[in-house]
Amino acid sequence: MTTVFLTGASGQLGQAVAGELLARGHEVAAMVRRPVFPKGCRPVLGTLEDVGQLAHEIAKADAIVHVASARSNNREEVVQKDILGTGHLLDAWARGNFVYASSQTVYGVPQGDLTEAAPLQPVVWYDLGKICNEFQIAMAAETGNRGAGLSLRMAVMFGPVAKSKGPPQFHEMIYEECQKGSAFLLDSEEALETYGTSFIGDRDLARAIADSISLTETGPYNIAGPFCSWKELIETIDRFAGTRSKFIFRKGAVPKPGEFRLPQSRSFINSQKFDAATGFCAEQTLEELIERFVQFRSDSK
Repeated sequence: MTTVFLTGASGQLGQAVAGELLARGHEVAAMVRRPVFPKGCRPVLGTLEDVGQLAHEIAKADAIVHVASARSNNREEVVQKDILGTGHLLDAWARGNFVYASSQTVYGVPQGDLTEAAPLQPVVWYDLGKICNEFQIAMAAETGNRGAGLSLRMAVMFGPVAKSKGPPQFHEMIYEECQKGSAFLLDSEEALETYGTSFIGDRDLARAIADSISLTETGPYNIAGPFCSWKELIETIDRFAGTRSKFIFRKGAVPKPGEFRLPQSRSFINSQKFDAATGFCAEQTLEELIERFVQFRSDSK
């Protein structure tokens, strides 16, 4: 039986990953900040700031899956929690693979198809923290008798999300604008059809992370499901939420009150490298994910 040390186990992604690992027969040592953890896991109380104190526990694991994040753009939080916390995890890493939940945001604001060779263009401290951790992991994987160091550059994750102190997920933000009746602003009608993003569901992402435990080549891997345009995303939210959104077009315009300017970008995440190495294929559709999200929000009121 493989023992996996999992950080961020109480979060949305962490819970999905824990469930997938348990279903595959792994034992999961779940690091949580409070005594709330997925059923079937062995709880390990700790945070990214004090993870160094868990070195003995971490060293016993056959693999490490690191999905915890401060989800902050504050410099001190990113440095103290994300960067230094990951460094302490790496110091305690003894064997097996180290799997890290990075993000497509390391590519900045893209306009074309993105492979792992695309230039990294951080915009905020959150992005820079991810890039620093990818570098740490690649360097650490070259030392000791350990497994591969894998940085999974994940597409935007859609699905049920509990409100937290961190910045909202993108589909949360769009949902809130739909609820307010905001008009969505773009440069042109063509932009409405072509701009958008690749996405992935929580369950698919959990499967991909579990698959990565068996990879042997250190480095970054893009993880993504289908692509949706902003029009597809907003119209899908409208359909399940009962809202009626409208679009307006003014090239380069600053939004007026009651308007929301969508990202003028196309983030198509090419995941061919990972898919070929693992046989992974996303199963969750945009309709399924948005329906679950809207129902979750409705039930949470």
